[in-house]
Amino acid sequence: MSDTAESPTEPQKEEPQQATDSSASNEDKKKIDVLLKAVGDTPIMKTRKWAMDRGRTVQSLSQFISRFLKFDANEQLFIYVNQSFAPSPDQEVGVLFDCFGSDGKLVLHYCKSQAWG
Repeated sequence: MSDTAESPTEPQKEEPQQATDSSASNEDKKKIDVLLKAVGDTPIMKTRKWAMDRGRTVQSLSQFISRFLKFDANEQLFIYVNQSFAPSPDQEVGVLFDCFGSDGKLVLHYCKSQAWG
């Protein structure tokens, strides 16, 4: 009889832990950590790690980097995910984080000329 009494209490202990995990993920959904790395002859940003809203688009991120580095209006900026592909400009950073993020951050590489993909 003691075996049946112990088994119902164990799942009850696990349920509150899952609830705390979901509440922690709700806090993470507001902002995500993005690590920006320069490629080639592109200037390096002193601050590499940024907390960004999940709804921010790749295009707005590109404009932010261009303004931060004081690029001319005619200079292009390419952004790559994990050194492999360039996401579309209307892609949200939060979706990229969900698919390609690791260790709690999304690694994006930026450069002035095409490097990958």
